[in-house]
Amino acid sequence: GELSLQGHYDLAQRGQDLAARANVERLALRELGLCTRGAEQAAVVVASLDVTQTSLDATAQRVTVGQVALSGLRVRARRDREGRLDLQRWLPPQQPDRPDPGGKAWTLSLPDLQLTAAELQLTDHGPSRAAELHVGPLDLSVQGYAMPASGPLHIELGGKLQDTGQISARGPLSMIPLGAHLDVTAQDVPLAALQPYLDDHTGVIVRDGRARLQGALELAADGGVTFTGRAGVDALHTVDAALQQDFVKWQSLDLLGLRAHSAPPSLIVEELVAREPYARVIVGPDRSLNLHEVLRGRAAAARPGAREATLEPAEPLPVAINKLTVEGGSLNFADLSLK
Repeated sequence: GELSLQGHYDLAQRGQDLAARANVERLALRELGLCTRGAEQAAVVVASLDVTQTSLDATAQRVTVGQVALSGLRVRARRDREGRLDLQRWLPPQQPDRPDPGGKAWTLSLPDLQLTAAELQLTDHGPSRAAELHVGPLDLSVQGYAMPASGPLHIELGGKLQDTGQISARGPLSMIPLGAHLDVTAQDVPLAALQPYLDDHTGVIVRDGRARLQGALELAADGGVTFTGRAGVDALHTVDAALQQDFVKWQSLDLLGLRAHSAPPSLIVEELVAREPYARVIVGPDRSLNLHEVLRGRAAAARPGAREATLEPAEPLPVAINKLTVEGGSLNFADLSLK
């Protein structure tokens, strides 16, 4: 990496005190790569970082930064089966809280932060078969950051998820107390990327399917999350892993007038519209239902290398669907218990 710096500083003796001020017109960092010891690939790459119009006043304990522009950030991370990220090893050990000396705290003002063309590649070894998550290129704009906080931030985020999905969010975000009201959208997010997680707990194979949503996301100070808007899944195609036959599929599924709450958990849908849905329903000789067998992982339990699920029973989620509309549906039904 290369670092360049342009600026000046002033030092002045005022009685027993030394006054220090620094002004940095521009700090530039180019092609920085960071990797763990012995690794062949860099875990973090910064193509360019520009910090402009920075001033530091040691007497006033104040730092003002005009703009931070970070471009071409690439991060490669790995999550192990215990849920730990390899990049966590880069962090210093947590120190015990120290008593506040009661002195004046430093202030920081950063009105403009720009992140462009960022990419994250995460390999998750939590499931039996590693899952690959790719986010980017991603752009993020943060306006009005200050420490201590002087008001809400305004954020704008947009980018790709798993190459084909489009995601965006914009709106105010408060740090203290934590809260947000964001307009969020997602389009063409591929559901096949979830397959490694499904393998451990179900017997469903996702051949195709693209998720979408549009609405308002609210984060309350107590940690509660509320989403209001609409969501859907297009071109879903799932297969029974054991029989290698179509399981459930549809042309589109729309959840209109959607209201989802995390505290207390609830889901309300004004209208659910299913277009050309299809399901294969089989009653076995022992009167078992294939829907239950597939969803609980009949095939997953027999798959070599699959781990047994140890999920705790969850509380049922209250769900209300006020109107259901089905267009062009079909059902393949067989009862093998009849003799």
